[in-house]
Amino acid sequence: MSNGSIGIRSVRGFTGSAYAGVIERFNNRKDHYHDSLCTVAGESARVRPVVVDGKFQLLDKKNEKFYTPTKHALSQFAQKTKWGSYTINKLAESKDVRHHNILRDLLDISFQEFGGEYLFRFNDQDDTCRAFLSDRYAIINNNWVLDEVQKFLPAECKDAVAMDKSGEDFINFMVVLPSSLKSSDDSDYQGLIKVKNSEIGTHRLDVTAGVFRTICSNGAIGWVKHNDVSVVHRGKVDFELLANHIQSAISSHIQAMPTMIEKLLGTKQMGWDGSMTPLFASVAQTYKLSKNEVESVHTAWGVERNETPQYAKTLFGVVNSLTRGSQRMVESSWEKLNDIGGELANYDDSDWNGLKAKARAMTTKDVENVLGKELSFA
Repeated sequence: MSNGSIGIRSVRGFTGSAYAGVIERFNNRKDHYHDSLCTVAGESARVRPVVVDGKFQLLDKKNEKFYTPTKHALSQFAQKTKWGSYTINKLAESKDVRHHNILRDLLDISFQEFGGEYLFRFNDQDDTCRAFLSDRYAIINNNWVLDEVQKFLPAECKDAVAMDKSGEDFINFMVVLPSSLKSSDDSDYQGLIKVKNSEIGTHRLDVTAGVFRTICSNGAIGWVKHNDVSVVHRGKVDFELLANHIQSAISSHIQAMPTMIEKLLGTKQMGWDGSMTPLFASVAQTYKLSKNEVESVHTAWGVERNETPQYAKTLFGVVNSLTRGSQRMVESSWEKLNDIGGELANYDDSDWNGLKAKARAMTTKDVENVLGKELSFA
């Protein structure tokens, strides 16, 4: 890796991993769980809330098995019963068996009141209840999404998966378009398609675009939304119409990739004089970064400053500090920092001047309130 020289640091050897691997990993995870449509009210109820060994659990009477609800399932219970997430989670996390008895009774009363059948997702590997879905929830199958996206991606993408952040109950990965490659003095760049979906409500269906900075596999720089697929799992889904939307979005994203890359590289010319501390404080305040996110970005900026000192005090340096910093974070912060990077990369001169003006207006106390007294982007 370069120590700050301005020669092109090409990494054309990057090929990514196979799209088939994303499908295989998802199918392997899927083997651990099963979905069951269950009654919850009356003597014949298949699922009942119970307390076992001092802990709240759900009993699947048909299979005579106990399951512990995940936080996501508890949030769905809270939404349906109107008891509120704070109350439900506080009771579930308590070490006092009386609280678990209260939670059991609250849910039992609610189940009796609204009755009917509900879809439960049970994981038989860790004995958890992953989801509690009403008939208003529209399931968009992950395998369907994977198949449709693969159908509309160019053939060159079959071995170009750059990152797979998929988890137990969702898919979240990105695929680069090798033919979109453009070399600059710091790295090679490629356009990317990012795909996200959950069958149980942890993620909406998204098919979006961005830019991949190849050096160090530095993050997926998100982009301002344009012709994206973004579907909430509610109501009825017209799958034929949705497939057409996915095809149109991928086509549109591919056409826009050269413009996206040029726009990002243009931020190299958007400079800043003086200490970067108030500028990063302004970004942190504007986008409500957490302490952990700020610290991760600070570490990443140190790397950027050493790798590309000629761009350290530019908007380009800020953008890549965010996306590089995202790599050390949990999925939600990874998403957040990449999306912020994409928004900043799309700034025009007016936006940039506005951010700089906000930074210049910050007092020392303002900066310390945002970053703390110890952190400095010197």
